[in-house]
Amino acid sequence: MEGYRKALEFSDAFGVILLSASHFPIKPPELVYSVLKESKGSMFVYKNQDSRTIRHRRRRKDAYRSKQFFLHPHKAETWNFLKQRDVEMLLRHYDSEGGAELSDKIVSGSSDIKEFQGSKCAEENYPLYALRTQGARDIADSTVPIFAGEYSCCAHPVEWVNMSLDTFCSKLKASDSLFARKATIRTTIDGTDLESFLIDELLQNRSSRQPG
Repeated sequence: MEGYRKALEFSDAFGVILLSASHFPIKPPELVYSVLKESKGSMFVYKNQDSRTIRHRRRRKDAYRSKQFFLHPHKAETWNFLKQRDVEMLLRHYDSEGGAELSDKIVSGSSDIKEFQGSKCAEENYPLYALRTQGARDIADSTVPIFAGEYSCCAHPVEWVNMSLDTFCSKLKASDSLFARKATIRTTIDGTDLESFLIDELLQNRSSRQPG
């Protein structure tokens, strides 16, 4: 909450985006800025597929190993963007509507609200819950699929290790997504460390790499 509060100190802020340290951009910064600036409302990008299909696929022992298994929710983007008005609404709920107490219960696992039960990361649901109880409008849930192959393991949390150039260009960069996860210090793309690759590909725009 303090991060949201601090972000509003910038007079020209039109919203706040919340990313984890394991996210990495797959679009140039000017495009990310444009998409968020033009968004009609806040965006919660958590799940990419109907949960019934996910449960069905989990029954298949080979599903995680298949490169056709693109849409597991833990391999989604899991980030959110809040318009300035919604950040203010969220902080009001936290400060004056019992949000602080609720947050403590969520973290301790003692909340009796169904949205926060049975989830290992229940606290991620608090901003969306707070906004909806306050009557926020124009909140979008992502239905955009994202490619999820070439991970180091089949269990959560999964991470990118040696990503091919084709995956980045043809699957990630060409998708409607703005970010991907999970990256670590071990992550490489086309044999290049992730930071150097992204600076070259997205910031300097001088990459001549083409997938084979």
